[in-house]
Amino acid sequence: MLQTMQFVLAHSLHRLQYSV
Repeated sequence: MLQTMQFVLAHSLHRLQYSV
């Protein structure tokens, strides 16, 4: 479960960085 949360968080961060 922890790995999944970290994966989602990393994905969200990557998307945010791409948006900027």
